[in-house]
Amino acid sequence: MSVPAVPVPPWLEPWFQVPTRVELASGHHLRPLRAADEGLPGLPVGLDLGAAVAAATARSSFCFGVFDDEERSVLGWVTLDPGAAPYDVEVGWAVAPEQVGTHLAETLGAALPGWATSAWPWTSPRVTRR
Repeated sequence: MSVPAVPVPPWLEPWFQVPTRVELASGHHLRPLRAADEGLPGLPVGLDLGAAVAAATARSSFCFGVFDDEERSVLGWVTLDPGAAPYDVEVGWAVAPEQVGTHLAETLGAALPGWATSAWPWTSPRVTRR
């Protein structure tokens, strides 16, 4: 006897439009990392950019970079992954070593909980500095 599969609601509804740019109070911005970012200084060690882009395309995980207006290096990054109960999203973040302790790091950490619930369809994020 087989047990019917219980439908699992999608983590991110197909109609939802993923933010493409988020302004930070520090004057920096977040945007999704893309294949063209390969080779930029500051990318996280061990990041498989191709896999990150593929996951974003599949809407199963997202990786954003933190940039200044020139976008010549990655100053930090934010990941969004499905959360484990009671959280509906796991938001991980870090800044490049030279940004630790700066206004950018402070601003980014303070902005993420509100961003996860106002720009995304989630209500209970878990935000962790990595």
